[in-house]
Amino acid sequence: MRRSYHDKFFLGGLLVFLGGSMFFASSCNPGGGRGSVGDSLYRAGKRFYYRRLYTDAFETFERAADAGSAPAMNEAGWMYEKGKGVGVSYSKAMEWYKKAADRGVPDAVFNMGWMYQNGEWGTVDYKKAMEFYLRAAKGGSGHAMNNIGWLYHKGQGVTQDDAEAVKWYKRSADSGYDAAMYNMGWMYHHGRGVELDYIQAMEWYEKAARADNELAMNNIGWLYEKGLGVSVDYAKAMEWFRRAASKGNAAAMSNIGWMYEDGEGVDRDY
Repeated sequence: MRRSYHDKFFLGGLLVFLGGSMFFASSCNPGGGRGSVGDSLYRAGKRFYYRRLYTDAFETFERAADAGSAPAMNEAGWMYEKGKGVGVSYSKAMEWYKKAADRGVPDAVFNMGWMYQNGEWGTVDYKKAMEFYLRAAKGGSGHAMNNIGWLYHKGQGVTQDDAEAVKWYKRSADSGYDAAMYNMGWMYHHGRGVELDYIQAMEWYEKAARADNELAMNNIGWLYEKGLGVSVDYAKAMEWFRRAASKGNAAAMSNIGWMYEDGEGVDRDY
């Protein structure tokens, strides 16, 4: 018996920020400039981190931060927040993020917003999150732009406004952030803040998929399977579901199972 739309997995939720707060800050120079003590220590910390020597990385980042490296301040905060190489301490994370933010690191401003949005600095405070995301967005943070869109979409800390959400998702997507590209596709797919348009949804999903976004790959498969904005094409649907599944996407794995159960483009195989 053919299942209905709701029986299949379709990733209907929007992304906030995949992976949480931002780590390596690439948008500003290490404190003191190239060749400074802070710069040298910061780069050494990155090497330790990539080798998964987290305790050494943390200690080196903290030394770099003490020597004036603004990006290292953000990294030290991130490691306190995530408990990498040091015990979890949200208060120390926020302390380092604030120091980095005061020195012009947009990722650190974003991280402060993330902590407020997720209640890691006391209770959840969407208004404070929005305040910091707006600051980070002014500094060019595409991730912050996406999260501003999310807050408008959900009506968290602001009046719910899908059109405003789309505006911010678009700004974030134009900056190159794949989660926002996915969100743009989702909004067109569901007619939220824009006219429902499966062709536009497909275009945005394809942009996100080119940036390796597995959620978008799954949804492209769904559009091909259902013939939404494109002709029904089970072979392409299966191709996209497999691509998403290869990246660990559980919804895509389920969709592959449904296609075998229903014999869509493949021999029925229970």
